[in-house]
Amino acid sequence: MTEMIKDNSKRSKKLLSIFQVFYGMSFIQVFFGFYQYKVWSNHDFDPILDSWDGEYDYLDVNQFDMIYGLFAIFFLVILIITAIRFIQWFRRAYCNLNRVGINTDKKEGWAAGSWFVPFYNLFAPQQIMKEIWNKTQKYYKETTEDDKMVNQWWLLWVLCFILDNQSDGIGSSFFGDDLEAQSVISIFSNILWIPLTYTAIKLVKKVSSFEKGMHEKAILKGEKRVEQLNEVVF
Repeated sequence: MTEMIKDNSKRSKKLLSIFQVFYGMSFIQVFFGFYQYKVWSNHDFDPILDSWDGEYDYLDVNQFDMIYGLFAIFFLVILIITAIRFIQWFRRAYCNLNRVGINTDKKEGWAAGSWFVPFYNLFAPQQIMKEIWNKTQKYYKETTEDDKMVNQWWLLWVLCFILDNQSDGIGSSFFGDDLEAQSVISIFSNILWIPLTYTAIKLVKKVSSFEKGMHEKAILKGEKRVEQLNEVVF
């Protein structure tokens, strides 16, 4: 039903504002990656430095842990807010397709749920984003823009997801206790978050422009339907 379409512009603006903060902090995260490598190299990348129950008394390591620990708390808060706002925006963009009468390949709830199902989250969100990208455009115009931006965004996301899992020190890693390798991978991951966030910002802006076109046409259709009903009644 076109009259049930919900405006998603406020959510996109809030998302873009927190994305800007996250984007800036991603550069700081890269700095800390190099900083960590330097500090750990001073102690030959001793595995105890990244052990949950390890004890050490290195002044430079303790200073790094304290400084980065404070930054990591703030960064985690921004990351959580960004994730919440993105999923809220993403879900409404997908739900609005149904609201204007467009059939979607998945149920609306999967726009949020697909991110949390192991393995499924490696491809389902991309499929949903492609639906949003293509079907939103088709609703109000004949020709659609190529969706290569979606592919770029998703490739960067998957790469960051894999690299983070191999370098975060949580669970098993292909590199075992090799902290030097983990540090290098962590630096690469931190660097990749910069183009990923930049691409995500461009993607949200572009999709939001498509949503604006769809919203305007849906409202116009709703107004015409009301006029037709009034003509029948009166």
